[in-house]
Amino acid sequence: MENPEKPECADGVADISVDDADEKKAALRQLKKRNKRLRRTTYVLLSVLFALLVVNIIPGGREFFVNALYSCLPTSPKTLELSGTPREMGRTHGEERAWAIKLLCDIYIESVICNGDASVLKSRQAAAEALFAKIAPRWNEEISGIAEGSGVSAADLKLGNSFLDLGYNHLGCREVVAFSQNAVGGPRLLHAHNLDWDNLGGIGNFIVTIFRTTGSDGRFSTVRIGFPGMVGALTIINEKGVSLGFNQLGQSSGDVEGAPVFIAMRDIAETCSCFDEAEKRILSLPKGMPFCITLADATQLRAAVYERTDDETIKRRMAVDGIVAADNYHWCGLDMKNCAVDSTARSARIFRDGTAESEPGGDDPPLKRLKSVIRNPDVLLGCNIYSVIFDFRRNSMYLAAGKIPAAKGKYVRYNLFGEGHNSGRNP
Repeated sequence: MENPEKPECADGVADISVDDADEKKAALRQLKKRNKRLRRTTYVLLSVLFALLVVNIIPGGREFFVNALYSCLPTSPKTLELSGTPREMGRTHGEERAWAIKLLCDIYIESVICNGDASVLKSRQAAAEALFAKIAPRWNEEISGIAEGSGVSAADLKLGNSFLDLGYNHLGCREVVAFSQNAVGGPRLLHAHNLDWDNLGGIGNFIVTIFRTTGSDGRFSTVRIGFPGMVGALTIINEKGVSLGFNQLGQSSGDVEGAPVFIAMRDIAETCSCFDEAEKRILSLPKGMPFCITLADATQLRAAVYERTDDETIKRRMAVDGIVAADNYHWCGLDMKNCAVDSTARSARIFRDGTAESEPGGDDPPLKRLKSVIRNPDVLLGCNIYSVIFDFRRNSMYLAAGKIPAAKGKYVRYNLFGEGHNSGRNP
């Protein structure tokens, strides 16, 4: 049987039909892609429009928008365990926090501190290099290690660790120490510090870091709170219960003879076993920037504030009735009733001797009262990046970070020293 012949058709008609079908499919795919891009663009534009309306028209919209944005981002503090030689500690630090260090140098050091001006950056780097050339080699070694680990220039890191001392910026903090010999569960001291700053170009609350340094070569183990790339300490406590916190007191002239204050504070905590040793070091600090340093000793139940003003004189205010407080004003010799931080702390009666209080492990009224003090509108600043409370006698640290102002948020408990010190939310 012969195969039936295919019907004849005009030349090219069959081929054209196939090509048309393919072109229609391709056109349909392109149309779908265009529609998808159009929808995506529309969603983005509507989201931007909504954000602008929220921020600029709705009362409280700016705060709502910022909080909503922050809630979508990872903000839990990172913990770094540092041990070995200064260079080894620096290298670990740099490797673990490389992205954050690079971000800080690009956004804060170069763009904020130096206004994005390459000539200003170079000049200020030179000033920082000159300062670090005069201090103990261990700090240069640690910064070199951070530079190696992170890929960031040591010059940028030195500027980042000394810009306050060199007079390139100033802001403020709040601090309260409360203690009692007759607290429930035994003698107790609480040291609270609110770090209030300019949020480091908008990224500060995302990169708060807990540094745990293992003691060696005659140095004590410490826990300090700070930011990636920092060698010094903003708030620090050692294994003996000696703690220090920094508040700025005016702006530096840039005439500095010793180590940057943050580094000096870390050095004091790592080498002083008690209040008297630490006080001696503070009172003998060489010429440098104005400061307000709070010193506490949880073992001896002692605390004081040291204020250095523009005339280089360092004055001391001892705790009175188990309370000492500080902000960014020189209160030595003045009536502390006019200091909102001090008066708020005293009115809270943080420790109420002779009254029923909770036992350790249960509800903790003194801790709650202290939190209420540093959250109080008369105390809390809107630029509060982190809020930390040291409770050495109970081997506890409470840290709030991730939202602005931090003290309004949740405090997470961490063990200070010993086994299990990484309890808490440590990504």
